[in-house]
This record gives sequence, C-alpha cells and structure tokens, in this order.
Amino acid sequence: MQPHPILLLACSCNQHARRCRFNSELFRLSGGRSGGVCERCRHHTAGRHCHYCQPGFWRDPSQPISSRKACRACKCHPIGATGGTCNQTSGQCTCKLGVTGLTCNRCGPGYQQSRSPRMPCQRES
Repeated sequence: MQPHPILLLACSCNQHARRCRFNSELFRLSGGRSGGVCERCRHHTAGRHCHYCQPGFWRDPSQPISSRKACRACKCHPIGATGGTCNQTSGQCTCKLGVTGLTCNRCGPGYQQSRSPRMPCQRES
C-alpha cells in the first residue's frame, strides 16, 4: 500500500524516510497545519522531519538537509575526547583537559603528550 502523497508532503521528511504516521495531538498543537511524523529516518538523521543528526553525527553545512551526506560522523579521537559525540552544528568533540582540535587529536598550548590514556596531555614543566 502506497502512502498518501499529501501525507508525505505534510511529513516533509527531507528525503530521509519512506514512511510517516499521523499524530492527532501534534496536528492540534500546530493549529491544524501538520500532524505528520517521519518513521525510521535514514542517513543518520533524526527528528519528526528527519531534520537533525543522530548522536555521534553532526550537520555538514556544505550539504543540503535533503542530501544523504547531510550528517557526518564525529570521528572523535578515542583517547583525547571524552566520548564519541560532538557538537551537532560544528562537529567539535568534547576534549579532555589540555587536549585540543576538532577531533581532540593534539595537545594544546602549554601541554605535552603523555603516556596516560586518562590524561593524554599534561602541563609542561
């Protein structure tokens, strides 16, 4: 069974979902404009309209939201970063103390590399 074309338009899934469902509460809250909710967003997207990126991915501004490459993997360094998630807009990973770089892959000014995975960069003495 094919979904109704008007419903797909109301869902506006940014070409990342093939199906959507109707939510009457959302329809009411939107003032009768839209009650569509996208189902099973693909290409690492998430949200009611597949309009933002899943955790572990960030929104590449050089790509339109409808692109399969709109969301890029964070690529946070396994030792320098505090985890695998990054800022959804900039791609900046959360770095440990003394660590810098978009992916937390180098020591910042005044810090030098150590052998400790817990504190990979220590203050220079």
